[in-house]
Amino acid sequence: MRIQIKFFLFTVVILFPLSTLAESINIISKPDYEVRMDLNVVIPMRDGVKLSTDFYFPDAKGKFPAILIRTPYHKSTPRYDGYGKFYASRGYVVIIQDCRGRYDSGGEWYPFAGEEFDGYDTMSSAKDIDFCGKLVDVHPNGASYNFCYAASGIISARFRESVEKASLIEPGKIYNYEIKLRPAGIVFKKGHRIRVEIYSSDFPIFNRNLNTGKNPYTSTEMLKANKAIYHDAEHSSHIVLPVIER
Repeated sequence: MRIQIKFFLFTVVILFPLSTLAESINIISKPDYEVRMDLNVVIPMRDGVKLSTDFYFPDAKGKFPAILIRTPYHKSTPRYDGYGKFYASRGYVVIIQDCRGRYDSGGEWYPFAGEEFDGYDTMSSAKDIDFCGKLVDVHPNGASYNFCYAASGIISARFRESVEKASLIEPGKIYNYEIKLRPAGIVFKKGHRIRVEIYSSDFPIFNRNLNTGKNPYTSTEMLKANKAIYHDAEHSSHIVLPVIER
């Protein structure tokens, strides 16, 4: 399925308080698996550029859900190694990849250019999927900061036309989605960049989507969904940002 995505951003919002460290420690799950690693695996892209990728697996037989992390900040650091081991020990396959032109990956580094092809070059086989989007402030030194859930939003494919009447999608067909971001007033300082992030789930902030079109509260059947975001002359995915003069 090929998708065109539009974003809309307006007004102001207040951030919510953080939980205490003690509360966070009490809710952290316990590891269930030993971790098996396969590091510095070379994966070729459509243009022949090879990207270096680390895999962390639960050391057990069976199928597991996957977490994909693509980073310009070097995958072979204690931070990302910790992510891989933490989630793999809890039943996830974790895939951490250096962006093209960064550290162990080939190609040239142009921030955000080509990322849609490296990250989203897949097609959808699902009848219903979620699309989430948010704005991120990228500082001149490359550090990036999001705005919590102030400048973010979500749309389910089944409710793309109306929130009152569900309509499932046809795999392989092109659809247009408009993601309305929450109201937010943001100042991007000189030298900063605006990053738009697209992802396919925001559970537990929003309800889970099983990608089957069935009731997410009662159904136990799940379907893996692959999707593509297109940005070309025919399918002009874009973001609309009103500017307020100061």
